Amino acid sequence: MTCQESTPVSTLQGADATNFQIDIQDQATFDQLVKDGHFRCQDCSARFVEVEGLPAMEITSQLQFCDAYFDLEGLFGHTYDLSQARYLSYALYVPASSWIGTVNHNYQDADGYTAGCGRPTNSFIDYKGQWVRYLIDLQAQQRDEGCETWNGEVDPLDAVQSFSINPYNGNLTVPSVLFVNDIRLSDQHPNLDFTPRFMPDLNLPNQTYLIDFEDEAHLRRVVANRGYEAKNHRLINDAYGKAGRSIVSTGTGTSLNFFLPKIQYFTGQPVDFTQVDSIYFSYYLTEDSGDVPSSQLFVVSEEWADILMDTSFYGPFEKGSWQRLSFALDDLGLFQVRGEELVLPQVYEMRVDLKPDTTATKVEMYFDDFGWR
Repeated sequence: MTCQESTPVSTLQGADATNFQIDIQDQATFDQLVKDGHFRCQDCSARFVEVEGLPAMEITSQLQFCDAYFDLEGLFGHTYDLSQARYLSYALYVPASSWIGTVNHNYQDADGYTAGCGRPTNSFIDYKGQWVRYLIDLQAQQRDEGCETWNGEVDPLDAVQSFSINPYNGNLTVPSVLFVNDIRLSDQHPNLDFTPRFMPDLNLPNQTYLIDFEDEAHLRRVVANRGYEAKNHRLINDAYGKAGRSIVSTGTGTSLNFFLPKIQYFTGQPVDFTQVDSIYFSYYLTEDSGDVPSSQLFVVSEEWADILMDTSFYGPFEKGSWQRLSFALDDLGLFQVRGEELVLPQVYEMRVDLKPDTTATKVEMYFDDFGWR
């Protein structure tokens, strides 16, 4: 008698409004999902592959965010009430070289209203290059972490048509890649081994601090907390004769976010700027960029509830060479434009907005060695 290996069988089950399983085990099932429009990538591409001996859906994107959507109503014939559902779980593999720092999930109803809930999963930063399983207690997440509707005022959670995997890529120099499979929604706690969703918080001295992008292990932990917005940013090595890594912003228009560090995610807590004398950074504006005659500086409290602004921070910016700037805090023209609470005792974020000339068609600026003392 000859023993034959059994062929893995895909599972697509969703009998009621709080349970489903999407486990793709073969190319044909994946191809049919795509053909029928039940799986689609927004700002990404996808294919069926095998990783470390397990079948998976590979999701790749060149952008800061993308959404890999599963059409639950199309698959199972009904919408899902995630306001009442309990456990969402899935298998995830993020390559060691990937700059994906977090994974969130978006929920969309038939009218296109979209919501996200809670803190993004980020502990895979310590488990890259291996399969892990995550479990989200949706009831606890909605109660303790909250949900936010991204567009419109309608909460879609009680009639979810589509569900998405939503990764954040912290370095647009390289594509973001991750692999997922065996996605489950269940009323009962799955009897599986799960990895904790969140990595431990950072806790570093920060009264004097330098952000130079050189400590990759630390930088990846910053990315895991979305410590800066990467929409127009890439990490570059040895740019224009300056050794080491810098960050470059590229854009057009009359305003460009130069750099937006969320300080509490670089160090673990806000900074008391009443004890800071100066801030400093280096920049390189490429010769083929448009003119940048001025810039604005924002210094803000948590969640931008209170904002200080210097509308004439610095300018004009020189082209074609690295420049190092330093600003005494007392010399900045900061004034409060939002809120009534004092900002300087607890600074959570800073942002420099470039103000290019109105005729500029391109601005490309490199940024490094940002700090305070």
